[in-house]
Amino acid sequence: MSRDVRLGNLFNVRDLGGYPTLDGHSVSWGRVYRAASLHLFDPEHAQDWHRLGLSTVVDLRRARERAAGGWPPLLDSAVVYELPVLPDDWTLPKERFSSATEHLSHAYDDMARLGADAVRRTFELLADPERYPLLFFCVAGKDRTGILAVLLLTALGVDEDTALDDYELSGDRVVALVEHLRSNEGLDRGNPMINQPLEVLRAPRSAMADALTRLREQHGSVLGYLDSCGVADDLRAAVRTQLLD
Repeated sequence: MSRDVRLGNLFNVRDLGGYPTLDGHSVSWGRVYRAASLHLFDPEHAQDWHRLGLSTVVDLRRARERAAGGWPPLLDSAVVYELPVLPDDWTLPKERFSSATEHLSHAYDDMARLGADAVRRTFELLADPERYPLLFFCVAGKDRTGILAVLLLTALGVDEDTALDDYELSGDRVVALVEHLRSNEGLDRGNPMINQPLEVLRAPRSAMADALTRLREQHGSVLGYLDSCGVADDLRAAVRTQLLD
């Protein structure tokens, strides 16, 4: 099956199904999706939206991003949970870092630290069989969405290299999204991705890998980090029941 999902005019929409786990299972197809900029969805493509039959959408954007971005009423056919990973006043000065990739990697540290409640609440939704199919998204579908996807795949038992492979898939798709935004005058011109360097738009593997290394140093393991968020083994087991074949 194709990992990319057709959803009208949107970019970087993917199914997390099909990945093998270390204990011989695989992630179910058609149950959980990751996406970018769902707020830009054109209702002219309503057939794509209805085809997915989503029950739940998790919006990881900041409150001010939601206020600026609008929301197509069509999408209200799913239950939308607003679970910001970062607060509106979050900043991380670039001058403290030697490269854009290093800056991005340390932004992931802040996402893990400040987004613990969003992580826990998303896992609680994923443990509920009534919440499927479920989609989570942010603006690029690469960073906040990316770290949540890596955490989820790890909790399901997918090995880290495969989870990082999924993260890297966002690169070309985010570049295409930004090129689309830049070429369409007046379309989401305030989007912060427009001015980001290509180096970070391409989802550099080392940015996420280094952040995971620091997460393990602090918490012993990625699962130890999830424990600290309130995503204990019983909750992870419930999510595995919903998402593993």
